[in-house]
Amino acid sequence: SSDVCSSDLIIEKNKLSIEGYITLDNIVKTLDLFEEKIKKIESIEIDFKNLHNSNSAVLIFIINCIRYSIEKNKELLFINIPEVLLDLSKVYNLYDIIMKRGIKNERSFNKWN
Repeated sequence: SSDVCSSDLIIEKNKLSIEGYITLDNIVKTLDLFEEKIKKIESIEIDFKNLHNSNSAVLIFIINCIRYSIEKNKELLFINIPEVLLDLSKVYNLYDIIMKRGIKNERSFNKWN
């Protein structure tokens, strides 16, 4: 089924790319898929370059990724988090938690400006 607001997680070596949308409707499925895909990987980079939205559902995904990585003792790095999402994380008082894990931008880009 081609759901307009679906997400997929593409893994290549230790990089997980998020494709599409993370919404409140698919967050549980997306988190399950995340845990399944990175089970055997010790250090993971999560790339948001191909994510098409930024909202509280994406923040929920990020916080749960952090929680999982702490529980399983995995290294975690976020790549290409949109500025608008970082601004939203400040509103929810989650910015420092996200920054502590580490973020980087591979190139300067911001889809939402």
